[in-house]
Amino acid sequence: MKTSVRTGPGFFLFPALIVLAFCALIAGARQGNAMGSPNSSTIIDVALPGGWAGVEGAVARDDGSALTPGQMRLYRVVGDGAGLPGSIQQQAALIRRLAEDLPPLDPLTDISARAEERGAGITALSLAAYGSGKYTRPNRILAIGAGSDRPGFVLVRIAEDAPDAPVAASFYCLGSGGTIALSHLAGVRPEKMIEIKDVICREGFK
Repeated sequence: MKTSVRTGPGFFLFPALIVLAFCALIAGARQGNAMGSPNSSTIIDVALPGGWAGVEGAVARDDGSALTPGQMRLYRVVGDGAGLPGSIQQQAALIRRLAEDLPPLDPLTDISARAEERGAGITALSLAAYGSGKYTRPNRILAIGAGSDRPGFVLVRIAEDAPDAPVAASFYCLGSGGTIALSHLAGVRPEKMIEIKDVICREGFK
């Protein structure tokens, strides 16, 4: 699976030969040479698996960098996520609060009520993820792997009359030390959610 990693803002290097060398390094990263450390906040673009027909990647509402078609964007948040979009930092803080001392649960358990009790409910998480504009409000927060060393969560709207229809969803994976990997996707079928969470955990913590 090809990945490209953004580790922060650009900077100026001199002389010209150093600039050319730096450009070569960036080109190599976009061709799949991993850069950065799992101990640092970063942005990682990953090719969507071939088996995810209909799934499309999306970027954070305050991320001005375009995403190449056929890829998904992962945000890895370490600590306060310095250098990442503010919406990503806010979501990570809420997910850490939600995940604290969560007991083992069946996959795709709806924990919306529990999240609300912890101040990390649908309204708070939706506001952080999507802002205050007009959009179709999510109606569930689902847990995947609760109680494990890498619990995951999905913020999503699932229609009662079409529970198997493709949906837009935000995925979150909690790793060691409170590190968060998250991604926004569209065209997700509910039966693929566990697999997608596993990929986000794996690719986000490399």
